Amino acid sequence: MTEAPPAAPQPDPTVRRRYAREAHRQIWAPMILAACGLALFLVILVIVFNRGLERQFSIVSDVMLVCFTLLPCIVGALVLFLLMAFAAFGVYAANGRVPHLFARARRGLDAALGKVNRAAGVAAKPVVGLNARLTYWGRYFDRITAPFTATSANKESDSDE
Repeated sequence: MTEAPPAAPQPDPTVRRRYAREAHRQIWAPMILAACGLALFLVILVIVFNRGLERQFSIVSDVMLVCFTLLPCIVGALVLFLLMAFAAFGVYAANGRVPHLFARARRGLDAALGKVNRAAGVAAKPVVGLNARLTYWGRYFDRITAPFTATSANKESDSDE
């Protein structure tokens, strides 16, 4: 009789906390750092280019051009980032359900394996018995026909020389 498979391991709360900490570190931290870097870049642009008052109009228009060129790119990247964040959350949510499904599938496969092993033994018994009988009869006929085949084989080998 087959043994029951071990139960699915219970999730460790320290692992969940570590996973949440790593998710915050790897998802939210880069986004916040990128936003802060962009804000710092814009502030530096305004400070650097605001010195020459005679060229103020052209510099402001250049900064506005950069803003209107960069902002659509940022919004587009933000949409993709949000899609990836939702996908990561979906993987996180599915991760809690997957071990139970795998344990259930393993129990089903173990039960099927036990049935297949029993059926294979029942199906193989007549085949093995027939093979044993055929082997016995083959050896029997080899002993009976051995004197006749040995002399004819010797005659053929003598004539070849």
